Amino acid sequence: MSKQGGTYSFIALSGGFVSQVGITILFGGQLGVGELVFSNTTEHTVHDTAADGVIMPSFIPGDAGVITIRCQQTSIIHVKLLAWLNLLKTAAMNNDVSNWANTVLNARNALTGTFHNASGISPQKVPDYSYQAAGQNITWQLPCCNLVNQ
Repeated sequence: MSKQGGTYSFIALSGGFVSQVGITILFGGQLGVGELVFSNTTEHTVHDTAADGVIMPSFIPGDAGVITIRCQQTSIIHVKLLAWLNLLKTAAMNNDVSNWANTVLNARNALTGTFHNASGISPQKVPDYSYQAAGQNITWQLPCCNLVNQ
């Protein structure tokens, strides 16, 4: 008898990206997302080694992270993320940075029951564009203050 692992489906991942500047993106549908990566960047353990070789481990609190969204360059999600970045930049240029890192993203995988809750999200930069014979993907890097995976 063969053994089979669990079934995977990207469309089982659903969620929303909500910004105080009026941009809401619900994903899980036909938005052109090719990959969504949740990366925690806080290293919770740091070891200090003394001259005599004694190790002192330290716990570092925090849940900083980065959300990476790879999408088609003609996708709806890219257009919405670009509009979000431009609204935030316009406000910041007018001395209003109150919403710069005030965006929230919540995602849930219905098959695995996994939750990803991110807050304090801000755009890192406008993604790089590549023009070739065939359409390409664009990568958005979104640093966040808190990224909790459950």
